[in-house]
Amino acid sequence: LGQIKDDNLNIYFLSLLDDFTKDKLKKITLSPGQRKEAGLFLPIYIEKMTPRHEAENLRLKFSDIRQDANESIEDFAFRLRELASRAYPSDEEASKLAACYSAFLRGLANKEIRIRLRENDKVTNFEEAVEEACRLHVIRESETES
Repeated sequence: LGQIKDDNLNIYFLSLLDDFTKDKLKKITLSPGQRKEAGLFLPIYIEKMTPRHEAENLRLKFSDIRQDANESIEDFAFRLRELASRAYPSDEEASKLAACYSAFLRGLANKEIRIRLRENDKVTNFEEAVEEACRLHVIRESETES
């Protein structure tokens, strides 16, 4: 979206959404400047879709989130990203990723991988933690198959 130059970029964005979300968001009045800048209209739309009281409830849930028994590491990471975007709608992306990183280290099901991630000084952010956890998981899977 950031690469598209159009005075009504928000209309293009709304056309990509489901009907329920589109109907809710098209009621918002945006200034001409907000309509053509995704960085300006997206926070407004996110705030509308995640009211403050709901975001507070999601932040509580976020602090207790755990990887489900049959959930892959990648799916758990995706669920964290999705929840962070709704729990912290107006925060900067770096803050959301920092929250994801902490929640990932707390909620990862495999204790051995959690410990290895904390011991590894080279793993300093969420994306690195997910990548390293996946790598460690593949190693453990291959060792148990032999």
